[in-house]
Amino acid sequence: MKVKLNNNDLIRLLEIVKRKQTVNGKAQAQGESCILMWADGVASITTVTRDMGGLTHVQCNIDTDASSLSGMIPITSIDTFLGALKYHAPAITLTFDQVGNKVKLKSSNKQTTLEGSTDALAFSHSTDTLKEFRQKSVSFAEKIDVVNMTYKTNNGDIIPVVFKYETTANHMFEALRCDEMNGQKLNNYIFNNGSEGFYVTVGGLLKGQTEVQLSEFIQDTPEWEWEFGGGLTELFKHFDGECKIGLFDFTAQGQGMRMLIDFCNGCWALQAGLI
Repeated sequence: MKVKLNNNDLIRLLEIVKRKQTVNGKAQAQGESCILMWADGVASITTVTRDMGGLTHVQCNIDTDASSLSGMIPITSIDTFLGALKYHAPAITLTFDQVGNKVKLKSSNKQTTLEGSTDALAFSHSTDTLKEFRQKSVSFAEKIDVVNMTYKTNNGDIIPVVFKYETTANHMFEALRCDEMNGQKLNNYIFNNGSEGFYVTVGGLLKGQTEVQLSEFIQDTPEWEWEFGGGLTELFKHFDGECKIGLFDFTAQGQGMRMLIDFCNGCWALQAGLI
């Protein structure tokens, strides 16, 4: 099975799936591996983060004339794969040899071969294989109706978001990146919706705490405040254009709030708030 796509598109998808964040001053990737799937002219990756607090779905178009109708490519190390892709031309073809457990990257006059197997571990400390981890991710993703912004529980109950906000990805990035002011990168984003509008606060007083009014529009919803992590700055920086944000309230179940982000181009993400 093989797939041909734009190298820059693939690099972007993998960078998004990595979901880099800073924890206690150290950079940490929330995604170490994944499985690239494709069908109906679209390649996609659906995966939860290593701490199970986030879920990411990203996609891009492929060259259908030079690709199998459908298939998959196991990427056992995102960092290694990215390190190989940067040496290849813009048009790249990936081929998966299931028998030999090898993935070939071919562009122009270059071909790179890497190990690749769906039986590889999803993370260095994980007991799940890539195949098992992807199935968990897909089962989780199937509970979410991104268009209608609802969540389906195991009992079949449909839970809508309690808050909706439409904006642009760049507007969110410009607000959230203030967390990096003076090199602090605390990875803490405090969102609140109250009588004066919708705000986010990032950073600490030592190097600069910044409050950004995302919207002055007052929604007819209960006031709320919740803190999120999850490397949201890194997530939003890869997108531009319209995006929609919804908040699920699972506080009654002891699970806090969760943010659903629809990038309005087939890509979306879910991030659990800190508890």
